[in-house]
Amino acid sequence: MSFVGRIWYIRTHTHLFHIAVNHGFPHPLPTPKKNKSWVGSICDSKIPSCRGDNAIHTPLAVTFFILFNMYMVILTVKTPPPQAPSPMATKSRIGRKVATGVSVACTSFFVANIGCTHCLGTPLAGSDTITAIIEWSDVLLVLAWFCSYTAEGLANFRLGFVAVPASFTPKGAPTSSTSASAAAINGSSLASSKAAAAGAVVVEAGAAVTVLNMQSMQSMTNWATVLSLGTTLLSWGFAVKTGVVEKGVLPVISDLWWSPPGNWLSRWGVVLGATMLYVHEINLYFVNTGPAGNAGSSAKVESAVLMGLGIAGAFGLSVVGCVDEKEDDTIHSMGAAAFFGLYDLYMLLYVVRSTLLGRASKGAVPALFCFLVATACKLRFFEISSAVDSFVNTTLHSDVVGKVSGQSWFALYEWADMATVLLFINLTAMYNAANGSGTKHGLAIYTVPAHA
Repeated sequence: MSFVGRIWYIRTHTHLFHIAVNHGFPHPLPTPKKNKSWVGSICDSKIPSCRGDNAIHTPLAVTFFILFNMYMVILTVKTPPPQAPSPMATKSRIGRKVATGVSVACTSFFVANIGCTHCLGTPLAGSDTITAIIEWSDVLLVLAWFCSYTAEGLANFRLGFVAVPASFTPKGAPTSSTSASAAAINGSSLASSKAAAAGAVVVEAGAAVTVLNMQSMQSMTNWATVLSLGTTLLSWGFAVKTGVVEKGVLPVISDLWWSPPGNWLSRWGVVLGATMLYVHEINLYFVNTGPAGNAGSSAKVESAVLMGLGIAGAFGLSVVGCVDEKEDDTIHSMGAAAFFGLYDLYMLLYVVRSTLLGRASKGAVPALFCFLVATACKLRFFEISSAVDSFVNTTLHSDVVGKVSGQSWFALYEWADMATVLLFINLTAMYNAANGSGTKHGLAIYTVPAHA
């Protein structure tokens, strides 16, 4: 599977909002989405361009289809028809029933095909083309069914960026008082009440809506950091155990993500972490442009530039996680350069902007520190780093410390660079999440009245 395919598979099937949705929608989303994300992470071949394992890939894929088919059957049977349904709604329900039946048939074919291959040594289908057609059909049927069900059964549910009081806690149901803090949702203009107590009701364009679940900008950034660092450290542990890297020596991060299971972990955890960074940058844009989007045009342009740099840098990180150095070192290196380089530029512009806006005491100084450290870490790419390494090695050399190799110093620069970028991202969330107004920003699932 190509690296573009890996990014698409992982991003469209991860459980990024799985917990939030399960608390908000009338029916929980199927857990097979987790299996589907790993299908994109662990490909079906052990060839150098893949380094996967079909013994893991295929069972995960089949499990996804079986469990999702069960989900489709249950909802198709149990969901009551709407009162006085329109002709289009009736056709949609019939279409979902047909899609469910055909999808179950496709999945049954897969199970039978695998059984025949393992038990009889001969697949049920005599051609890979037939298998591919049925597989694509199954995927498209699942997507079509889910889109249809969501459009009809969850028509008044929304997913968007919101601003609520810092003390706000989603209740999962409307409160008796609609005077609970008004907020801005997706840039809509809303009234605001600083004195209002926390509650589940906010207002969207004059209509009361119910926030069911919310992931704050800070929590989303925390999870992105945990995923990125956790994936890296776990990959390091596996790399040491399998002998890919030497025990007791700080490795270059890229060396942890080319051999299984490190490459499987990076394709999943790093890409998911990068996706959360996208959410963080978009959220930050809305914070900087005002709850109702009433900031000036120059502020919007500046915020858009910063958002673009952040998203492009996060995309570079996802490429690093998808394409390892053994698979294609050029693409891997370009992704790393985009992540580190663009975030360095982001830091510099953030410091300049914060200083010009008089926010030096609220983020500019820590961001400047991050920029200086990250810039110093780039010495690993220049000749001056050799002189620095030589000086440090000579200075620190002793019977206890021993001499550190040049490779270890390069790795130290790289680890420090990554940690600094992640620290900076967390700082932007910390200093901007409340925005000095007692307001909490984040991504939320909420409902609107049926007529809204």
